[in-house]
Amino acid sequence: MAAQHVDALLTSLTELGRRVFGAAACSLAVLEPDDEHLVFRAASGAGADEVVGLRLPVSRGIAGWVVSSGQPIAVHDVRADPRFAVDVAESTGYVPRSILAAPMTASGEAIGVVEVLDRQAVDGRDDMDLLTLFADQAALAIGLARTSPTAPPGTDPAAVLAQVSRLGAAEQRVVVGLLSEFLAYVGRRGGPAGLV
Repeated sequence: MAAQHVDALLTSLTELGRRVFGAAACSLAVLEPDDEHLVFRAASGAGADEVVGLRLPVSRGIAGWVVSSGQPIAVHDVRADPRFAVDVAESTGYVPRSILAAPMTASGEAIGVVEVLDRQAVDGRDDMDLLTLFADQAALAIGLARTSPTAPPGTDPAAVLAQVSRLGAAEQRVVVGLLSEFLAYVGRRGGPAGLV
């Protein structure tokens, strides 16, 4: 898939994430082949234009911590967290108050991170579980974009559907939304052949 098509897909995912969480912004950073840097490939919302293309060592920032540790994190007051790279945030023109971040993984390895900035909390919604599910779907989309229009090696569609069927109604709506966005994207590219 051409780089601009991958970036369009990733931007669509960040816009979906921003809307799902009622957030000021959502961004997606991918681990570079050197495993030492993240590059922000897509973003939606506040500061989006400035963050896309930003390169960050994995030793810096909340995004770097998440991809290095492989653990999701919720930071309610970023200014009180020593991992927060305030200079990086200031360079985008938007400094959030809170960040929710989750690693994107493939074959058990972190390939990137999804961040949601200043989300709106909803009673009864487990945002960490929801973001982790969202990150899994984003990783799947990246895997599809990197390989082919078929599922990544080792992915059993029946197992994925079985896992989705065990989720709550809110989570299932997110999965349906992600798949709908992806299918709409594929349709705009002329079907499966557009993914090659």
